[in-house]
Amino acid sequence: MVNLDNIIEAYGDDFLSIVLVHHIGKDATKGMRGSVLLEGWVDSAIELRTETEGSNIVNVRFPLLRLAEEDIPDLVMKVNRSNLVFTRIGQKSREYEEETNGSQT
Repeated sequence: MVNLDNIIEAYGDDFLSIVLVHHIGKDATKGMRGSVLLEGWVDSAIELRTETEGSNIVNVRFPLLRLAEEDIPDLVMKVNRSNLVFTRIGQKSREYEEETNGSQT
């Protein structure tokens, strides 16, 4: 396993960007697996979740934006799976909001 702090120190954080692709655990309400280890040095996080299994509709949220001057609103996007082009189609869905916030109507 690579120690990310050593990589950042070697290259200097002014000239380095590290992008990690991670996944949530079986219980989506608990967030990323192993996230406690990551949250100490992560500046931004973007979460992508499909509406339903195999759907081309993706809900995008930005749960962590430490360096942003303002929050970015959650989005709903359509993904073309053949070329991975995302097209914005609106704001997040009610089902996604309820699932991620644990609220019920």
